[in-house]
Amino acid sequence: MNRLIEQFLDYLALERGLRENTTEAYGNDLESFNTFLLRQKIATFNDATRKDILHFLMEEKERGLATSTLSRRLVAIKVFYRYLVQEGLISENITEAMDS
Repeated sequence: MNRLIEQFLDYLALERGLRENTTEAYGNDLESFNTFLLRQKIATFNDATRKDILHFLMEEKERGLATSTLSRRLVAIKVFYRYLVQEGLISENITEAMDS
């Protein structure tokens, strides 16, 4: 799963032209999400559900993260899933109906 995150960050930097600070923040957000999934015994991003994403965000909120950070984490996850579908790496974007 780390390889997919690295590919995504390269895509953001090279093809979308996002600033280094933004790609670094997205990378941290996705690493946290990946760690959460592994703790939940979820082996791939394709196996995660909307409920898993909400559970992740609730855990992060309980840890005391600011609302702005939680919002950015959700945006990072949404953009990541959009990328995975666009590249044919997963079949469904589970974040489509989620509001930031």
